Amino acid sequence: MSGEIPNPVQEPEEEEGITATINHAYDFGLPLRQEGENAKAFRARISGALREKGHMIEAHEAWTGKYFDQGDTSIGILGSVAMKMKGVDFGTDDGTLVGDEIAAGHLANAPKRRNDYTLLLFALFMDGNDQH
Repeated sequence: MSGEIPNPVQEPEEEEGITATINHAYDFGLPLRQEGENAKAFRARISGALREKGHMIEAHEAWTGKYFDQGDTSIGILGSVAMKMKGVDFGTDDGTLVGDEIAAGHLANAPKRRNDYTLLLFALFMDGNDQH
């Protein structure tokens, strides 16, 4: 154990396919990959611009570089829906909102666990032997 906290937001590999990112940039009239711009920065720029325009699904596709039916985008979309249903707004800009939605999707999709120690303490206090 290195003591590091794992990052729940899975960032795409540096040069992993960016087909959806390029196509969405072209389709929405956004500047294509700039000279010296790495794949991660390109994905972040395009997904942020799409999110700002209200294109949630396309923003998540641009982040992963894959289309919805190719997988990897649904967790972020789930997170976006979960945040809306809960009325959560982290106040982040559209460039980081996609990452927030992915993290929220992982939390919404995580199995719910009981905290047995909390339940045990609660049971000790509520054992029915009130002295009032």
